[in-house]
Amino acid sequence: MNLSLFPFFRFTFLLITGFLLAPVFELKINFIFWLWGILSASYLFLSIFWKKIKIPRLFTIKKILLVFIIISGGIILKIETNPLRDENHISKQIPEKKWKKEDFRYIAVVSTFPNEKNKNFKTELEVEFIYKEKKWKPATGKIFTTFKKDSLNKIIPEYGDRLVVDGFPEKIISTGNPGQFDPFAYFSTHGIFHKQKIKTWKVIEHNYKTNPLYALSQKCRLLLSKQLTQYIEDIRSRSVAISVLLGDKTQLDNALMQAYSHTGAMHVLAVSGLHVAILFIILQHLTSFLLRLKNGNHLQTGVIFLLLLFYAFLTGLSPSVLRSVFMFSLILVSKTFQRQSNILNTLFSSAFFLLLYNPMFMYDVGFQLSYTAVISIVIFQKPIHGLVHTKNKIIEFVWNITSVSLAAQVFTLPITLGCFGQYPVYSLLSNLLVIPLSTFILYGGTALFTVSFIPWLAKTVGFILNILLLIMNNGILWIEKLPFASLQVPMFDYVKVGCLYAIIFSLMLFGRTRILIFFAVFVFFSGFIIFNVKKEDVHLKNRRELIVYNVRSKFLMEINKGYGSEIYADAPESDSILQNVYLKPSFNNRGVKTHRWHNLTYSDTSAIQFFALGGKKIALVKNDTCLPNPDTLPVKIDFLIIKNKLISKPILKKLLLLFKPEYLVTVGLKNSYLTKWLQMQCDRQKTKRYDLNQSGTFRFVVEE
Repeated sequence: MNLSLFPFFRFTFLLITGFLLAPVFELKINFIFWLWGILSASYLFLSIFWKKIKIPRLFTIKKILLVFIIISGGIILKIETNPLRDENHISKQIPEKKWKKEDFRYIAVVSTFPNEKNKNFKTELEVEFIYKEKKWKPATGKIFTTFKKDSLNKIIPEYGDRLVVDGFPEKIISTGNPGQFDPFAYFSTHGIFHKQKIKTWKVIEHNYKTNPLYALSQKCRLLLSKQLTQYIEDIRSRSVAISVLLGDKTQLDNALMQAYSHTGAMHVLAVSGLHVAILFIILQHLTSFLLRLKNGNHLQTGVIFLLLLFYAFLTGLSPSVLRSVFMFSLILVSKTFQRQSNILNTLFSSAFFLLLYNPMFMYDVGFQLSYTAVISIVIFQKPIHGLVHTKNKIIEFVWNITSVSLAAQVFTLPITLGCFGQYPVYSLLSNLLVIPLSTFILYGGTALFTVSFIPWLAKTVGFILNILLLIMNNGILWIEKLPFASLQVPMFDYVKVGCLYAIIFSLMLFGRTRILIFFAVFVFFSGFIIFNVKKEDVHLKNRRELIVYNVRSKFLMEINKGYGSEIYADAPESDSILQNVYLKPSFNNRGVKTHRWHNLTYSDTSAIQFFALGGKKIALVKNDTCLPNPDTLPVKIDFLIIKNKLISKPILKKLLLLFKPEYLVTVGLKNSYLTKWLQMQCDRQKTKRYDLNQSGTFRFVVEE
């Protein structure tokens, strides 16, 4: 493969290299600035005066300079776009020692439309000022906020409103629960590091700071959502229609979302690359008549571009749709103005410019999957499609969809295994169902919006749309119930994901060039992964681990021995949240196969329960009543776990003196003064204190 044909592939790779190196050079940013300036000036000088300068291998020197210019530029861009570098950022304004609530408040603007869910409204606030040292000071930063519907304030803030908010924003931390969604990783990529449940606030100015285009797009989206609600009767069908057509997944129930996820059809519910690609193809067919006109090629490009922008506008100008529209717009423009355009280079150019706009896109799984899927389809779809030749139109139609689905999975598989730890076995079958149906649903949805002012016709279109959605939903639910519908595997780490891509690329290059070195690379990395899996299997058999999960309002502890675990919780085994949200992802991520459940509410009425794990002693304090006589307690405990959030200071002092633990684990003490005092006590007797609310899940490997 000639990489000179894909200059933007090299540019994108170098830019990402710079992003990854940024943490190493964060303290040397001034040096990097000077380096970038000198390199850029040298490159510019050589480019202007290259005819007058007789330097051997000048072209090679310019290439090397360009490499370091892009890498150093990536380092600078990544560091400078980090919101935490701002001296006025709210993370640097909130003191560790909390003030009284009446002394702490801030002024912020509602930056997104409030999203209604259950009993709350969720939105984002952009901080402007913070009340500190008895005066208002400038501040920056975003806060993810929740407003309660039953709050004393009856008026819910609207987009653009300026508020005065009382209370302390909390830092968003990683829960640390194995295999579970990481809120810190997600929100930090969006520049959000704090959250708050707001109880008291005051609107001081309506429509203070708004983006008129964004506000109008959200209002149109809400209007279209009401039309779908009016003309589609079935609740589940309606929620999927709103998700597929408008990108709003808030109305989907968890069971249905899980079914789409397990069958590999989740991409249909996210308005992004697939929908824009389908719309792109539809618009090309609908506007093909323009090609007969003078300059029809340019005219068609302009019309399709405007219609794609209009579609992005109707879906609320969401980042994922805008990225996809930008990607396909570049492809469209490239094909229009260059007769021999390289679609792969165009794709990489769109990725390069998007990363320049926002380096954090690099960590966005949606961004990664969109580009890897499209690039994979461009490279592999034709060769895969060429494996089957038929004149039967039905078989050809089925094979077209199958080849696209197979091609997309080549490059997306490593990311799927790395981020989700599951492989949908029947994804080909589900895509045969959802891709054609989602195409017709897009047609039907567009038709419904167009004829909505004619009630009888809108009802007819809504009825047909409802049938299509019922077929798709029921088909997905049926596929999910098939044996082994979703293959659960331990999540791949970065090393394994990298090895998988090395295997794919080496095999692809060997198939094209027949050069043995590529086959040797394929064998090496395949052997490395097999060796790694076997090594991990041995480690799993010998593993001894204590885990205290970070669970809101409940207690959950696991004592793991190899493939089996003992679970201790203050809830029955039938608790679906503990099972599906916490334990199932954890077991899947760590390869745990069996477990036994112990309900602490009924299993033992004693105040303290003792356990042993790999020579270590564990004491779980369930309550502070009826504590045993000190003479009957062990002298030394390795892990002291306090389950009660409201435990008193005298009891804590007594426990610390009796046990002298190596580790003290608390599940989130309510009293901040008690927390500070406890830290002093632990420091005094050299006990390591760990609080789940502050540090996330507690994990300790007792024996390797």
